[in-house]
Amino acid sequence: MTAQERIEAHLRKHEGAYLCASCLAREVGIPPAEGRSIIWRLQALPAFQMRGSRCVSCLHGKRVIRYVGGRNVISAPRQVILFLLTNKEIYLCASCIGFAVEVSLDDVRGVMEYISSLPEFDRREGPCTACARRTAIIAARSTDADCADDLTQMITGTVQHCGWRIDLHSYRVREGWRPFVMVKSSTFGMAVDAPSVLWSVVPTKAEADTQALQAAKDWIDKRSSGRSTAARDDGPR
Repeated sequence: MTAQERIEAHLRKHEGAYLCASCLAREVGIPPAEGRSIIWRLQALPAFQMRGSRCVSCLHGKRVIRYVGGRNVISAPRQVILFLLTNKEIYLCASCIGFAVEVSLDDVRGVMEYISSLPEFDRREGPCTACARRTAIIAARSTDADCADDLTQMITGTVQHCGWRIDLHSYRVREGWRPFVMVKSSTFGMAVDAPSVLWSVVPTKAEADTQALQAAKDWIDKRSSGRSTAARDDGPR
């Protein structure tokens, strides 16, 4: 296994955790310079994300990278994202957001952590607009692409697939359109682990909706396949 493959395997094992080149190099036994070269190659791949942040291993602030999954999606409560997008430039803390959309505080904090690296959201320390407490706050940024009918454009349509409802909410960002989808079931409600925001940005809304729809269908098909296998295994022998 090459050094790059060992670093990829380590990042996949610790999915979502930001790690610096030095810590990754130490983990696989290569010089730090080679580790830096490898993470720059990895950041060009869709399953990896690089940013300036704190390494979870050495706790130093520097350039770090993480594995975000084969489809490069955020699986988190969609209510939080939709609420922020429809209330742009209003900075709120996790507690006030959770109260507004009826989502647990831990879930809101998780969403804030995930989406803080997306350029259309701004996370900072400051006073919450609602409760005035000084803490971590977040808001969706307004851009030159915003227009009066943003909400109308964002709510596209609904598709039914294998008993699940797929709501397409792809939205405009400065560089294009961000795929965004909600997956719901009449039996199970909103699925927490279903795909929601994809990290890709595409030129048109139609392309964004197509990508979001495919991600949702793949998730539903995989879930349905897993349940069918479990049912056979638990059947009479």
